[in-house]
Amino acid sequence: ENDGNGKSKGSNSNSTSEKTKSFIDTAVSNFGAFEIELISPASAYQISRAMPSLGHVLIHETPEMYNAIVKPYIQSIVDSGSLSWIQNVIELKKETERLLVNHNDFVINIDTKWRS
Repeated sequence: ENDGNGKSKGSNSNSTSEKTKSFIDTAVSNFGAFEIELISPASAYQISRAMPSLGHVLIHETPEMYNAIVKPYIQSIVDSGSLSWIQNVIELKKETERLLVNHNDFVINIDTKWRS
């Protein structure tokens, strides 16, 4: 029999909330405290933002991996000539107006994009 609000008369209206509380209590005891945000209805954009990311992966680089993968990659960048600007800075051919320290072993220039 319906009570006019879509609920059956005589049913335990707290049943759902008790199950929810039990579920939350179990989750907290297993995983510790957590926060949730409920957005309803949620757009596809909001759902995509809430999905877990792949995170980060830590790779233990071996000497074999370095020699087979990393070193050839770095060498290809050097060989392409795209790093000539670094040599120009070191040899004081470029960016001398930014020079702070000129030592035999290193130079220090101002980074104009850095903000304190």
